[in-house]
Formats: sequence, C-alpha cells, structure tokens
Amino acid sequence: IRMVSNSSISYRREWRHIRNNKTGLRVIWFVRRGTVQLVRSRNTYTIRAGEWGIIDSGVPFHAKALSDADQFDVLFALVPPHLYLSPLSLAANLDTPLALDYANRESVVRLLDLLIDLGNELSANTAEPLVGAFLESLADRVRDVTEWVPARQRHALDGAEPIGERSGQNL
Repeated sequence: IRMVSNSSISYRREWRHIRNNKTGLRVIWFVRRGTVQLVRSRNTYTIRAGEWGIIDSGVPFHAKALSDADQFDVLFALVPPHLYLSPLSLAANLDTPLALDYANRESVVRLLDLLIDLGNELSANTAEPLVGAFLESLADRVRDVTEWVPARQRHALDGAEPIGERSGQNL
C-alpha cells in the first residue's frame, strides 16, 4: 500500500481493536519522504526517509506519519504470519529502524516495486515466491544487524540506537 499526503496522519491500534480483529499481521513500513513515528509500550522509534521498520499488529501501537516541508510518502506491506515468521523470525521484536542503503537494497526495491505494480494481476502461486524473496532480502539486513548484537539482546534489540546509517536516499 502506498500512502502520500500533504498533512500528517496517525493511526492507533488498541487492545479492543486486537480483540475484535485478531489478524496478527506484521506491517513493514518503508519511508520514502517524511517520517513515521511508531509508539509501543516498550519503545518509541522514528523511521526516516530511506529506512524501514516493522510493527506487529497483534500488539497495541500508535503510528504517526509526519510530513517534511511538503508531504510524506510511505509504502507499507501487510504480511501474514505464515510468510513473515520463517525468513524474519530474528526480527520478531525488532524495535528500531533499519537503513536501506546496504548491499541488496536494489533487490528489495525492485521486488517491492514489482509486487506493487503487478500485485493485482499475479496469482497466489506467482505472488507468494516473490513475497518470499522480498522478505528474504529484508532478512539479510536483519541478519547483518544481529551478528554484532550480544546474544542476550538479539531477541528484542531493546535499548539499541537506530541501526544502519542515516541516509538521504529515498526508495
């Protein structure tokens, strides 16, 4: 889903929403312009242009998309658990944004573009392997990050500074 706006937008998912709609999706945010602030009970972090972050829809959160001088431009992927958990199990509790300026950035961007451009035209049998490749490309970055994190912190990555280099590059 792509969201572009000239004004800030916020969304809150509370326990009552979760009880009424137990979807269990992961939302992967890709910020092209502006920022997205994700507030959860244990952490608040900001995703800037050129970064991505993950939120679990099964846990309460408040997301605020904030424009820069003119607008914000955000892509977000809604990923069901059966696709998410295998490649991105290390990111289950990821509470920090990750930069997209790494070795396989181009594969992430191209696969995302392909899924967005042709998503409605692809059969489930065609789309699922593409989604798997897309998630594996993201998992490569998560694995890069978790290699240097001490073992006791690998599961939550709590208290860490935002990982990855700040980048002015947009998606």
